[in-house]
Amino acid sequence: MTVPSRTDLLSAWERAREQSVVDKAITMLTAAYPQSSRDDLSALPLGERDSRLLGLRASLFGTYLQSVVACPACGTQLEFTLDTRDLIGSPTSQDSAPLSVTAGDTSLSVRRVNSRDLAAISGSVDVQAARRLLCEQCVLQATRDGNVIPAANLSAAAVEEVASALATADPRAELQIDLRCAACQHRCQPVFDVVSFLWTEIDLLVRRLLHEVHALAWAYGWHEADVLAMSNARRQFYLEMVR
Repeated sequence: MTVPSRTDLLSAWERAREQSVVDKAITMLTAAYPQSSRDDLSALPLGERDSRLLGLRASLFGTYLQSVVACPACGTQLEFTLDTRDLIGSPTSQDSAPLSVTAGDTSLSVRRVNSRDLAAISGSVDVQAARRLLCEQCVLQATRDGNVIPAANLSAAAVEEVASALATADPRAELQIDLRCAACQHRCQPVFDVVSFLWTEIDLLVRRLLHEVHALAWAYGWHEADVLAMSNARRQFYLEMVR
């Protein structure tokens, strides 16, 4: 991973502003993995993609992150701190290997869910339709009695079996946080949305940088690239001088 420069981060932010959440994730990764193509990053299993995003987050903002969520029982705001090192898993040789799933008399070879699959199901009308489409996307081969059958012909039970196997095979794809409300003692497990959290932080950082560029360009006539190339300490010193 390469720590993006301020210029690279600003360019990625500019491209990602109008993109979908799925595309935002890939655009942020391209800033940290310039040697990888967008297609390659889109093909990463979701758990690996999100682990890389957490690594990017740690390089930009530090390993600890703070967030807040409303208690689903009483509405109290629950504050919590996470260490990204506890959330980033270690990839194994099994991460890219197809899964073998058996559903009744049907044998299936299945790959893990990636960003392309999320984009494909984004327009699904309901959960059942999304699950079936996801299954059709991820099934590499399905056989029954030695005969290959189309993934679209799988039974509802087979679709459920595939969905369960996919969730078990890539637990990093859905990070759940164990919390207990101090007010009502209710326990909950909200899902930590890595993509949205990191995008919010990058958006705030870039907007602050652009305000600083504007202030120094207005005061001294400097170009954007000159201001962004300064260290934080030098840039803050000049900002204090013009305020």
